Amino acid sequence: MSEYQTTEHERWLLDQARANDANVVALAKHLVLLPRVEPLLLRNVRLRFVPSAHAETESRLWFSPLVSVRSTQNFILHRGIAMVLAQELHNEDPEQFTALWTFCQTHTHHWAPLEHLERDLRHALFREDRGEIAACLREMLRRIHDEKDEDKRIDLARWAKRNLPAFMQSPMAKLEETQWLAQYAATTLSDTAKWTELSQPEPLPAWLSEKLPPPLSETRIGLQLRFDKEKQQQVLTCLEPSDEVEILRLSSPLPGRLFVQCDGTVGSWYTVNIGSRMLLPMVCETIHLTTLEGQRYKLKVEIKPEDVDISGLGDDLPLYLSYVEADTQQAQELQQWLTKHSIVVKLLLERPGEFVSSDINKKARLMRLWTSAAQRLWADIESEQQRFSTQSLLLRTEDIPLPEGVNTASQLLDMIDWQRNRDHEVARQFVARITTWLSHESIESTGFTADTQSLLRELNNPETTPPRRLEIGDLLAERGDPRPGVGVAEFEVVVYPPEIQNWLDELSDIRTEPPRRLTIGDQLAERGDPRPGVGLDENRLPDIDWVQIPAGAFVYGEGKSEQHLALDTFYISRFTITNIQYQTFIDDGGYKNERWWRDLKNPEAEESGWSHPNRPKTNVAWYEAVAFCRWLSVQLGDEIQLPTEQQWEKAARGSDGRHYPWGQAYQIGYANVNEKAKNDGSWCLKETTAVGVYPQGNSPLGIADMAGNVWEWCLNKHDTPEVSTADISGRPRVLRGGSWFFGSENARAFARNGDYPDGRDGSRGFRVCCVLPSSGR
Repeated sequence: MSEYQTTEHERWLLDQARANDANVVALAKHLVLLPRVEPLLLRNVRLRFVPSAHAETESRLWFSPLVSVRSTQNFILHRGIAMVLAQELHNEDPEQFTALWTFCQTHTHHWAPLEHLERDLRHALFREDRGEIAACLREMLRRIHDEKDEDKRIDLARWAKRNLPAFMQSPMAKLEETQWLAQYAATTLSDTAKWTELSQPEPLPAWLSEKLPPPLSETRIGLQLRFDKEKQQQVLTCLEPSDEVEILRLSSPLPGRLFVQCDGTVGSWYTVNIGSRMLLPMVCETIHLTTLEGQRYKLKVEIKPEDVDISGLGDDLPLYLSYVEADTQQAQELQQWLTKHSIVVKLLLERPGEFVSSDINKKARLMRLWTSAAQRLWADIESEQQRFSTQSLLLRTEDIPLPEGVNTASQLLDMIDWQRNRDHEVARQFVARITTWLSHESIESTGFTADTQSLLRELNNPETTPPRRLEIGDLLAERGDPRPGVGVAEFEVVVYPPEIQNWLDELSDIRTEPPRRLTIGDQLAERGDPRPGVGLDENRLPDIDWVQIPAGAFVYGEGKSEQHLALDTFYISRFTITNIQYQTFIDDGGYKNERWWRDLKNPEAEESGWSHPNRPKTNVAWYEAVAFCRWLSVQLGDEIQLPTEQQWEKAARGSDGRHYPWGQAYQIGYANVNEKAKNDGSWCLKETTAVGVYPQGNSPLGIADMAGNVWEWCLNKHDTPEVSTADISGRPRVLRGGSWFFGSENARAFARNGDYPDGRDGSRGFRVCCVLPSSGR
């Protein structure tokens, strides 16, 4: 059950729940096999499996931190927490685990077929049932193949996008079905998120590729491959297409995905865009490129051996090539060839009676050139066997017998007639094996048990068959797989660097004045602003920090127009959309894709008045904000839109009818407004600030900047608030919250403003809203 890496935060939440409410944890443990939990299902699970728990335990779980997303209809447990609890239940009582699965199947018979498939895949992943996982994936591939409606096939691709991230840390990532489904979904959705790396760098089978939708647009991108002599690195740069560079064609808007493989490496997926610069892992003369669609390209660059600098590296070079005097020329040629492939080699001449290893630093490696000349010279040396320690590798370039004592499983590299085969596929495999050998410490130096060492030696043997490799992987898993980087690391409390923490502490201090808050925001921008919800997530998509606004009544409006309204639960972003977040929409070709602009006017993109990545996106029209929401909905798989002004007002003032997010009266220095306009105070920054630098001005639920900084577009029309659908009538849309340019009275939570939907200036931005996000903080 290792398909998902539990985060430190999830472990902390679970530890707190164990300490405070054991019944809640016990109930949650019996819900782990369900992608979502409904009220009746929750009640039935409690009565069947946790009868000692009282009915109020259901409510405590529903609103507990163990839940990542909740609504009035259902909730979703944190996936990492579910993984830990499922592992515990399976280990403690396998029979009850089986009974729970049968129970879940029976009580979810009313679910839609795709929900059944998601449920079954989740169960198979928990059990690491390779056959069942493959069967679920094949069923999804069959549905894609059989579905004649293109829009429904796109929905199936979104299903894959929602479920495939669970495979990132799983051995099941290597399943052919996993790779096909990932490649199909990534190509269909033009996605570049981390899970798309599950794709194979090969063309899809014809029966699946023919089900791909027509390309959104064809993109041409220029590629330049060069060796940076100063940095001693191979650099692949993406440029505007021209006659002077190689042209790559992608069938999707930028950014796109590209598989880059240097000779002698396994290759990696990269996200590419105009201006992207990739520092490649090793130097080689040929680079192989593959697009998501399986189109292949090859780039070559001439590298002079004298350009590759190996001076100044001293005696701690990672690799020595030892040779006898008769093989001097061959050794020098090998050194030059390996240097071209970023394998730095120092030559070491062997003479009779000298023990080579005495000259080698303990961290270095010895590769011995084994030829007929070396065989003749060392035939009578008694200490020959001890020369081949586990730190050494035998490089055989002639078809001659091996010296006694060499373990062919871990100590032999054959490169027969290497000069003739240096540009052949076998040469790339040869370089890859050396690179792998150099990147790991010797087996004996790791402290592994004898059994584990034996298994690892088998893996190092190129003759070990795939079925045996699968078996070895499972055996290592049973032993806790002690290899570095494979197991789950011990978690530490994640803290910000001291400098950033000091800035955040300053922001929390109510005495910090607005000019200093402006400066701190810009300093955070320079350091990449690590606050959740401000930048991008690991998939290079906007990281939205969703805040739940619970269902219920609230005071809406003021004075004679005041009403008591009730809204269902919804979620709103903690911050307004920032420049760096909006830029992902632009970079993805958002303004060129008509899909996002139905019933909207499509203007040219305009830069924000202040372009700091963590400041609000401004100079954005209502039409653009709606198009962004449509695009983000597809990227995240959620229904995202602008908030209605009723939703906005409830999020800003809570349920008690306060005038400002923090209370009834304006407080000096609580928001980025023009305090001089009404003589409320002396502060007027005359520009936006980074989001969230006035935490004392947050709403009752912790939502930032609902007063001041930028006016925020709402979904509905100003003159007819009941109308929220998109059109190109040009009728004004609602703006809320005030801005840095206006006085404090405009920042009151009930204050209404409006403008034409194509209006743009440096004081307008927006935040986003969602009924039920599929994932959240």
